[in-house]
Amino acid sequence: MQYRVTLHNGQGFNIIVSGENASEELTKNLNSRETIFINLGGCIVQKNTVATVLPVEQTTESAQ
Repeated sequence: MQYRVTLHNGQGFNIIVSGENASEELTKNLNSRETIFINLGGCIVQKNTVATVLPVEQTTESAQ
């Protein structure tokens, strides 16, 4: 599943979270008091710099 990550400075990027229970693991890491840094799609950031992590709507284009 694809997510849009927005940082407190206004910058943002998309990540793809895959695997079994991947979104639950991401949520657990972001909510953990012990976690200081987190790897988001190959970008390591301090978790407190993350403002939002929202799912990206998947659109399908129909052939005409």
